[in-house]
Amino acid sequence: MLLFTVEGTFNVPGQGLLIAPDLTTGNEPVGKRVLLIRPDGTSLEAPVAKIVAVWGGPNSRSSRHIMLESSVNRADIPIGTEVWLLYE
Repeated sequence: MLLFTVEGTFNVPGQGLLIAPDLTTGNEPVGKRVLLIRPDGTSLEAPVAKIVAVWGGPNSRSSRHIMLESSVNRADIPIGTEVWLLYE
């Protein structure tokens, strides 16, 4: 299942890599793996460490983002990468 296409990545020291945009599906992929298909066609599987809620301020909604384990870095996931949920 396609979750989203990456628009940005953010390193969170000691925690992992936050990927954006926010998760809009009802699926909670914590503890599961995602398949990252890069724009050049190469791919990478990565474990989801947690879902991070980001408060958008008093005039906007909060959002939920996938945090990948710290073994994945920004260079591994260029903008335009598709994020697919793997079913086991």
